[in-house]
Amino acid sequence: MSNELYKAVFPSDFLFGACISDYQHFGKTVCDLPPNNGSMHIERYKEDFELAKSLNLNSIRTSVEWSRIEPRMGEVDKGVLDFYKEYFSTLKTKGLKSFVTLHHFSNPKWIHELGGWLSQDVSKRFLTYVEFVARELCEFIDFALLFNEPGVYAFLAYYKGEKGLPPYEKNFSKLVKALENIKSTLIQASDVLRSYGFKGKIGFPSFVPNTHPVSSFSLRARVYARQAWSNLFYDVLDETSPSVDFIGVDYYTKNFVDSTGRIVFSTIEPEALTRVLATIYLRYKKPVAVLENGLATRNDALKTRYLVDHLYSVYKAIEAGVPVLCYLWWSFLHGYEWEGYGYQPFFALVDVGEDYTRKPTQTAQQFSEIAKNAHNQRGFVAQGARNELSQKNKGLEVARPRASSDYLRALSPSL
Repeated sequence: MSNELYKAVFPSDFLFGACISDYQHFGKTVCDLPPNNGSMHIERYKEDFELAKSLNLNSIRTSVEWSRIEPRMGEVDKGVLDFYKEYFSTLKTKGLKSFVTLHHFSNPKWIHELGGWLSQDVSKRFLTYVEFVARELCEFIDFALLFNEPGVYAFLAYYKGEKGLPPYEKNFSKLVKALENIKSTLIQASDVLRSYGFKGKIGFPSFVPNTHPVSSFSLRARVYARQAWSNLFYDVLDETSPSVDFIGVDYYTKNFVDSTGRIVFSTIEPEALTRVLATIYLRYKKPVAVLENGLATRNDALKTRYLVDHLYSVYKAIEAGVPVLCYLWWSFLHGYEWEGYGYQPFFALVDVGEDYTRKPTQTAQQFSEIAKNAHNQRGFVAQGARNELSQKNKGLEVARPRASSDYLRALSPSL
């Protein structure tokens, strides 16, 4: 790998930001998951937005939570609507662009009485919710993210079982049916937003499985790796991409699978992100947005290196002609992680104490300097992707990828 230093200058409208989600960070949850106080962002959002601005971020990815707006079917909580209007007004006042996820793995409890995402009735109720958001909140939303990682959600809810999400199913046919229903719903949701004159951009995050066979000589490993790309990523985007304005990606690691579909190891390979962004743009001819990228570790030196090298990979994609809209780090605040990981993985730029005090990390300070200078001629200095980041992960708190062995085997049940 090269040790040469490079200067990267980003387009003037490029967005640097970080992510939070309702269940993982807001607190006072009312959805179909166990109660969780997260980072108590719901009470400290003004402080958090001020902190984001002080760190030179110009965007935040956050959530609107369906279960807060419609805690009982057909009943809208007006108090919650008032909260969201104040919340997003504050975000806008701080000069932060908003990426707003309308569904981030959590649902109102009552949808399961209707059959969950296997049911067309739930699809219709979700579209009614989207209509409400479009009517009441669209003036505050710059980028509407319809549904977080549809393929991953369908897997966690309908194939992962007790370690997944409600209704904790383990049925491949139900996984497929739910995902088909979600894809159809996303296309309709885009139309709903536009019918209300939504002026922002519409898309959604898709998890990049980035799976590869551990050996090119293993046919079964090659099939598992290819099927993960197809079923988890491309099949969703091939069907829904005509209805969106940009393609959103969540990228973490490169993952190697064996002949049983088991992920045997993952590597941190920043340069692969350049190829992913270019491939997506060439396939769909739409702008691309990096909506999640991050590393779970309290080692700030390693985390900062991961940040800088992935940002440089984004820059290389832009230099090659790929219109990349943003780079959002997962996550802004320390919070809950899925699949039973809880609060152990530390992705955050900002640590959260037991009393919910905020403490920016050294990585946050480095990101702040990058965001401050990346649009001007000073740019930021990056080094060619280092060998240390291309080695196998050993002892890191990597809670992702979510392309688990169970999922890969589910994609190819005949093997």
